[in-house]
Amino acid sequence: MSTIGRGYPTYGDSTAKAVVVEDHFHQSKLDRAANVASIDIGSRKQRATGDREVMMLQARLLGALAITGLLLTNQVARADAIRCGDQLASNGASLYEVRAICGDPDMATQRVEQRIAYQRVVTPCVVENGKTVCESVVQRIVDIVIDDWAYDFGSNRFITFVRFENGSLVRVTEGPYGKKLPA
Repeated sequence: MSTIGRGYPTYGDSTAKAVVVEDHFHQSKLDRAANVASIDIGSRKQRATGDREVMMLQARLLGALAITGLLLTNQVARADAIRCGDQLASNGASLYEVRAICGDPDMATQRVEQRIAYQRVVTPCVVENGKTVCESVVQRIVDIVIDDWAYDFGSNRFITFVRFENGSLVRVTEGPYGKKLPA
């Protein structure tokens, strides 16, 4: 290792020697204020600023946030509960409870959907690859009764869509403004 210039280390006999100058004592006030490092590679001088990289990162982050915001505004609003008057029916409430709190829905549909369910079953213990296994996973098809209800609380509120699976409230979403006249 040898030194050149103001005592900066160089390695080997390379003709293109890279020297990073971070000597704040010998830099101009403008360079110190901008936290600029000059890189001297051979006879070419390049300037790199940390501020420029930070600004580019901030611009990319701001762009990503803007796109995310636009995508979210196109989505239907989703809530965990439905409010009717001063009462609240939240996830897990039964069909009966929601009807008692909010009254009859303006629209109601029912369908049966088949889904694959995985269930662990206790089996006689077997040694597989040096491990003792006493259970297995069984796949089966189950029927899920899905009820979709809609409440139109008037033109000054959003239409509320409520979904039940097997009689239990699982999702509440809001759509466009209602069409009924306010009560």
